[in-house]
Amino acid sequence: MRNNLMRFMAIGLMTIIGLSVSEAQARAGKLGVGVDGAYYVFDSDFTGTKPSTGANLNVSYSLSDYISLRGSMGVSQLQAKGSPYSSLLTTYVHGSLGLGVNFLPNESVNPFVYAAGSAFYFDPRTGGRMVLPSPHNGSGIGATLVGGAGVEFHLSEFVALSLAAEGSVPTTDRLDAVINGSKDMFYGVSVGIRYYVFDSGFVKRMLKAYEERATK
Repeated sequence: MRNNLMRFMAIGLMTIIGLSVSEAQARAGKLGVGVDGAYYVFDSDFTGTKPSTGANLNVSYSLSDYISLRGSMGVSQLQAKGSPYSSLLTTYVHGSLGLGVNFLPNESVNPFVYAAGSAFYFDPRTGGRMVLPSPHNGSGIGATLVGGAGVEFHLSEFVALSLAAEGSVPTTDRLDAVINGSKDMFYGVSVGIRYYVFDSGFVKRMLKAYEERATK
């Protein structure tokens, strides 16, 4: 009996591993939760740019094989240098919701594009974290349109790595503390990891594969 139990556990483990490799896809009904690190360039009214970083928590749910609902929230710092001040550091806290399109949902490498709307809180200060002089000082809230593209590498049924690039167009002109300026856009690239909760069909396929192996 012990040998049968060990055999059952071994077959079950091999089945899960085999399905994980062969069925690593972005199928309908899958829920993914992940984190990513981002690198930003702020296209502001300052004369110079200064790259900055951020971190995000993201969630995705596949409405169908090709369409997914995507949401994220995170904290970033947008930086610039040169005139009108020697340096700028804007704290940027955001939450977004949008839709993504999968191009190869049945493959382990899946390119995608997405578009989203985002609400955010911002607090522009000097690079030394000093409050800017009036009338440029003051934090606030705003909205932005976000669009991007990327590729997801499904390492298994449950784990995927993602690379993405995006651009953001805010509705406010105050991110760089230069009122009535001409530019407040920013761009970013991100690298992340995502854990997927398998869809209901995974259990059925696992049991079916076990039955097929057991009858051989």
